Amino acid sequence: MNEYSKEIIQKYFPSINKENSFELTSQKKWNEKFFNINYTLLDNNSTDISDELCNEIKCLKVSDEGKSFSLLKKYLDKMIHLHTIELPAIHLEKIHKLPFPKNIKTLKIINNSRYNDYFKDNKKNFTTNKLLKNWGLENISCLDIIHLSNAKPIEDFIEISPKHFPNLEFVKFRVLKSVDFLMQLCTFKTIKHLTLGGVLINVFPLLRSFSDTLETLRFESCNEEFTLKGIEEFYQLESIYFNSIWNGIDCRCFLELPKLKEVVIMNSRNMINIESILKLSHLEALCLIDNKDEKKKNAVNKENRSKLEAMRIPHIFIG
Repeated sequence: MNEYSKEIIQKYFPSINKENSFELTSQKKWNEKFFNINYTLLDNNSTDISDELCNEIKCLKVSDEGKSFSLLKKYLDKMIHLHTIELPAIHLEKIHKLPFPKNIKTLKIINNSRYNDYFKDNKKNFTTNKLLKNWGLENISCLDIIHLSNAKPIEDFIEISPKHFPNLEFVKFRVLKSVDFLMQLCTFKTIKHLTLGGVLINVFPLLRSFSDTLETLRFESCNEEFTLKGIEEFYQLESIYFNSIWNGIDCRCFLELPKLKEVVIMNSRNMINIESILKLSHLEALCLIDNKDEKKKNAVNKENRSKLEAMRIPHIFIG
């Protein structure tokens, strides 16, 4: 990871620790967890949360219990130093009732397979009355939609706009074959960082509106229908990340990206023309882990490894 990527992570996902990060949940749920090394319990059975404690909270993880939501309504606006909040997806229908503090920067939406039936039962309602429609926070710069276990995508039920998220820069979501949410994002002129999961379509033609602004692009878990055709239009890219790409990665495509500083490729198949990476003169970070070539052998052989290591890239990891 180069300095540029470190700055991005720190901006949108600052370090958490027990001193500034809390989980709003019941003592029972807290005890059921295997470990809680980074969070401090904020018991949703509390009758009172002091202003002093509210001031300490920079990161807040919220459980899906009704008591947690009720407590948020009462105390959220007092958490004036809150940077990041993690909300369960089932709270989105009532999110407009929460008094968010102005300083909040990152909104994480946690979708769990436990909510599949809830969204299935409300499909007709949420298709007509979109979640987050006509709602937003001026200072939010990061929207992170996280799907746990076998949670089904909820992006088709969400509607956002530049009017209500005027400073949005970082978005993570799941694509699959639906492009409705992606098309909404195309109306934004502020987005610099995209993370797309489960892409089952040729997505680059749909991303053209970001070609002048996009600085980092990440793809996770994309099957045989995913293709890199069209990536050459994204000449502003400084960092690109691939994890679990099944349809192959031809490294010659990186030569079309003159500002590229970081390349990360992990757990991917059919990786070819790896020697093209040797021609990336501005590269500051390279990470290649557990990738296979067309013959299902390690994509980085001894010869390529020696040449890559000879480039003296400041941050390099090959495994």
